[in-house]
Amino acid sequence: MFFLISGIFLFTSLGIGLMISTVLKNQFMASMVSISVGFMPALMLSGLLFPINSMPVFFQYLTMIIPPRYYISFIESEFMAGGVNEIRLANACYLTVLGLLLFAGVYKKTQMRLEKIPSPDGEG
Repeated sequence: MFFLISGIFLFTSLGIGLMISTVLKNQFMASMVSISVGFMPALMLSGLLFPINSMPVFFQYLTMIIPPRYYISFIESEFMAGGVNEIRLANACYLTVLGLLLFAGVYKKTQMRLEKIPSPDGEG
């Protein structure tokens, strides 16, 4: 179960990274945005360092949209409570839906451009 939910979390994280890379065409900007969007909120707002219920209300609502919150919740329930199926299901569903939405957004945002190569006989 741990590897399954970890894979779903990595799928969602990959979707975030692909979305950032799709929106920003510069590699340096993409790396800076991914650090500021991915690493810092994951560390500060996931509930790993600070309990979410002790945060100001604005940040409590903000944590609802970041995937590490749900992954940390899953890990805590696995190691402290022995795995609660309701927590597993809720976290897995959120991460799966968010990952699918991100990949759908990346698919819509990415435009495939194929250059038409002229044929040797001059047609096309």
